[in-house]
This record gives sequence, C-alpha cells and structure tokens, in this order.
Amino acid sequence: MAGVFTLADGLEMGRVLHQFANTDDGFKAKLIIYFPAKSDAEKIQGHKWHLAIEFTNWVNLCLKEKGRLR
Repeated sequence: MAGVFTLADGLEMGRVLHQFANTDDGFKAKLIIYFPAKSDAEKIQGHKWHLAIEFTNWVNLCLKEKGRLR
C-alpha cells in the first residue's frame, strides 16, 4: 500500500509505504511513513504511537471476529 499525503494547497506532508505478507501462522507487516526532513520530532514520535495502536486494534478486531481472540 503506497500513497502521498498532501494539504489542500498541494504541499506534500509525507509518504506512506506499508507492506504485508502472509505467513504460515498469520502475516507480517512493514509499516513505513516518510516525513519531510524538517518535520517536528515530537509529531513523528506521536505518529509512530498512532500507527502502532491503530494496527494493533485492527489485528485484534480481526482475530476476535475469527474467534481466535477473546
């Protein structure tokens, strides 16, 4: 999954490249976001946490729906 995120005026704010692959017992993911070099370190750190929580929630929801998580 790849994309570019921009503001309404066209200013590029970053790029995303997420890769997923099936494994014998589930899947593996590589989650990548590129920010401009001048990006605020605190915003980048906050987005790392956002991404970790978001994907954890999605995986847990999927496992719960499949009856593999209580």
